[in-house]
Amino acid sequence: MGLGTGMIARIALFVVPVLLLPRAGAIRQGGACDEGLVGKASGPHGYALRGDRCEGIYVQQVGGTQLALASLTESFEDYSLASGAALTVEWTELGQQSVRLRARGLKHGLFYRMDTVRPPGAQSYSWPSDVLAAQHLSKKDMGVLAWMRRALGDAERDVYVPLRIGQSSAPVRAASYEFVVFPAVALKEVYLTVAMVDSNGHRMRFVQEGTPLDYGPYPAERPVRVRLADLGEAGIYHVEIGAELASGGAATLSCFIYHARASNAH
Repeated sequence: MGLGTGMIARIALFVVPVLLLPRAGAIRQGGACDEGLVGKASGPHGYALRGDRCEGIYVQQVGGTQLALASLTESFEDYSLASGAALTVEWTELGQQSVRLRARGLKHGLFYRMDTVRPPGAQSYSWPSDVLAAQHLSKKDMGVLAWMRRALGDAERDVYVPLRIGQSSAPVRAASYEFVVFPAVALKEVYLTVAMVDSNGHRMRFVQEGTPLDYGPYPAERPVRVRLADLGEAGIYHVEIGAELASGGAATLSCFIYHARASNAH
C-alpha cells in the first residue's frame, strides 16, 4: 500500500529533509568554479576554468545525499558530439538576478561537472561542446540545472528555472517539464507533491499531493525521470519528493521552481 499525504507528513517527523541545494556555498562569490572540485580535477580534461565556465572531470567525492536534484528541463535536444557546434541553453528570467547554470553526469562512475554564472538580464548561454565530445558525453548522461536567488517571505531561496536546450535548431518551448532526481541508494517508491506558492512561499494551490510515481524498481545511481505536466497558472511552485528507501526508512527533498507560462504554451 502506498504512502498517503498523512503518512509522508509523519515520515518527515523522523527524517531530516534533504534540500535540493546544489552545494552553491562551495562556489566563490561571483565565481564560476566550485573550489572543492578544482582540487579534485583529473586528467587533461579535468574540472578547470575554461573561459566563462568551469568544466571537466574530477575524482570521486566522498559522501553525498541520498537524493539530489539533477536536472530540470523544458526541452532538451539530442545533440551531436561530432558536429562541434555549441549547445544553446535558454531560460525565462525571474527578475534581474544572476543565474547559475550547472551540468552533471548521470551515470555510475561519471564524475563530471560544468558550472557558469550568467549576469542579470541574461536569458541564454552558448555552451561549447568540446569537453562533452572529448569525454563522449551524450544527452542521456547529462543533467542540467539553472537557479537564481529570490525573496520568499522573510528569506531568500534558490528558485530553479526550467531550461530549453538545442543545438541544430532553436530550443523548443513546451508545456511540461522533465524533473530528474538522482538517488545514491535504492528506493522502494517515490511520491510527488507539487503546489503553487504565494509571495511568502506558502502553499496555496495543489497540483499533485503525495502521488506515487509507480515507476519501480528504482536502483541506486539510476536517474528517476519525473514528468511535470502543465502546471497552469504562471508563478513559483514548491516540489516535494518523498521516497521510501529499499533498505527501510525514508528521505524527503524539496525545491522551488518557476513556471513562466500558462496552459496554452506549445
